Amino acid sequence: MLPGWQSPRTALQWLRSFRRAALVLVGLAMGLERAADPTMSLLPGAVVLTVVLLIEIGETAWIRIRGVYTWAVEAHVVVDLMFMLGAAFALKAADHPALDMLIQFVIPWSLGLSTRRAWAAAVALILIHNGLVVFGPALVDVIDPLTARMHVRQLTRVIIFDASALTITGFVVYLRSLLDDRESRLQQALDERARDERLVALGMMAAGIAHELGTPLSSIDMLAGEALEEPEEATPVLRTLRGQVQRCREILDRVRGTTSMTVSLEVESLGVALRRWVGDWQAAGLDRGELLLDVPQELDAVGIRGDPDTWRGICWSLLDNARRAGGPIEIRASQLPDGWAQVEVDDCGPGPSLETIARAGQPFYSAWEDGGREGRGLGLFVARSFARRWGGELKFVRGPAGGGRVTLRLATIPYVGRP
Repeated sequence: MLPGWQSPRTALQWLRSFRRAALVLVGLAMGLERAADPTMSLLPGAVVLTVVLLIEIGETAWIRIRGVYTWAVEAHVVVDLMFMLGAAFALKAADHPALDMLIQFVIPWSLGLSTRRAWAAAVALILIHNGLVVFGPALVDVIDPLTARMHVRQLTRVIIFDASALTITGFVVYLRSLLDDRESRLQQALDERARDERLVALGMMAAGIAHELGTPLSSIDMLAGEALEEPEEATPVLRTLRGQVQRCREILDRVRGTTSMTVSLEVESLGVALRRWVGDWQAAGLDRGELLLDVPQELDAVGIRGDPDTWRGICWSLLDNARRAGGPIEIRASQLPDGWAQVEVDDCGPGPSLETIARAGQPFYSAWEDGGREGRGLGLFVARSFARRWGGELKFVRGPAGGGRVTLRLATIPYVGRP
């Protein structure tokens, strides 16, 4: 939308300006033909100014009562068309060239109204103008050759007016659509930039966490190794402790990997990996309910790129969210045309709100802040960022059964097995 036309209030202000200029000029032009009579020459202008003032007073009162500017803009079109029609007949100037000033209304209408209503207003304007010209007092008698010639000129004027109105409407509507599309793409670019800035900030935070935790974990690992030389009673506990420390190291290595510029070229079978990740999640005791897994065998020959540990973490995060929502969990994987695969995770919870659907995937936004449920809002954000890094996409919507549905769309390649 052009600057200054983004709101109905601003559009109404511009429409009022067009009305004042066009209608006053029409009234003055009509009055020039009555210059011989000073009283009659001022009458058209006085009538126009009075009606304009009454219309604007009525619009202001309507807006204060209803508080809706959009309706005022639409009502403006109807009122002005009716006023011009009445003024032309009342002043007996239906054949006056000043009526061509009506065409100027096409510009603000095309900018202030929707595309469909702008075309409707233009067609109404054409019909009114054609009626005024064709059935005006100057064309009552067409027997005289001079009058017949005037009739041809008036028809030519009608054709030119109609073509001009349609051309201006189409051109302005087309320009407006281009500007709207440009504004939409600009807003999308700004949103992507803001997302990238948040991702960079999170990456810097993750790098700092990895650096801060690296030293104490190294000390714990060293002490646990020395304790293994002590009495055997401590051996099982220390082995578990050391295993957990090693797990923390793997997590930190992944954090460092996401903040670096290195790209893993490892290829994993989607079908095999998905069954393994879900099985590991169940074996870890994280599944307390029913789970339905549908992974067709054809996905065993479909490969995905990226760090397998990160993909596993994403899978676990989606399963954790579904478990928190409550009810059975359904996981369905399918192969799509053109080298794509899709994984859907459905839960049977109460379903996401409109705000949750709009903000899901934003960092530090979580829908689990009520009822004792906790979340930091980073799971879906990391999942979406990693999926986009490999050409995929993650969406959060309401499922057919009313619960939540997370759809992970993945770019795939043929998988022939490990070398």
